[in-house]
Amino acid sequence: MSNLCETLGAVDAFLFKDEAMTPIFCKPKLLPLKTVSVQKLDAMQKEAKSRARTEEVRLFICSRLTALALTLKCRESSKQKAESWFLDH
Repeated sequence: MSNLCETLGAVDAFLFKDEAMTPIFCKPKLLPLKTVSVQKLDAMQKEAKSRARTEEVRLFICSRLTALALTLKCRESSKQKAESWFLDH
């Protein structure tokens, strides 16, 4: 056979010397838009607003019922006054 002998010098030792480093992109990781603590604060704020709104509606209804009761009481009083006036005359 042949006496072929391969020799490598220092210049030939770099196998990837012409390649440039290229970025490797990974699959993106989805991050939450809000942290857990911010979500809890939002939930607490929503609950507080709901309670305040419920209390506001309850107070409004109570005030309207009170006004209606006073109106009916005044009408009843006026009706009694009118009846007594007609009976007297």
